[in-house]
Amino acid sequence: MTSEEKATALLKEFGDLISIGQLSFNEDQNCPLIYNDNIYLSISFDPESDTMVLSAYVAHYPQHNIETVLKTVLEANYFWLGTMGATLAIDSESGRLALMSRIQLDNLDVSTFHMNIQTFVESVEAWMEMISTTETDTSALLSPQNDRQLARNTTQMNLRDHV
Repeated sequence: MTSEEKATALLKEFGDLISIGQLSFNEDQNCPLIYNDNIYLSISFDPESDTMVLSAYVAHYPQHNIETVLKTVLEANYFWLGTMGATLAIDSESGRLALMSRIQLDNLDVSTFHMNIQTFVESVEAWMEMISTTETDTSALLSPQNDRQLARNTTQMNLRDHV
């Protein structure tokens, strides 16, 4: 079985597991999903690295105090401690912060894939909440309170819909 066939089969199994039917990649090797009515998750396959790639927008980044936001993002990316293994980045075309993660396809089963997606979505939710609660006071992004809140949120959140 080729890597592309394995990725396609894994995506179909995942769709069956979460009871939304068989999922498939489009012509761009992408499968867009909507979670909890506010998270636009993209699952794609990268044939060059044999990885499944998860990505989602977290929030529009503010035009004021952008330095504070970027400092927080860089600190969160440090050894992936504030992102649960994913990476935060700026999509300058859309003006948004995005969270991305790669999952090696080797020996990846549907249960492990499901857990990876759950963790990823929990991290997206935690960052969405943190950004939304600090929009009026971006200095709060750097507070130790928010560091603890992010860690607590990312370990306690559960997906409410299918995952």
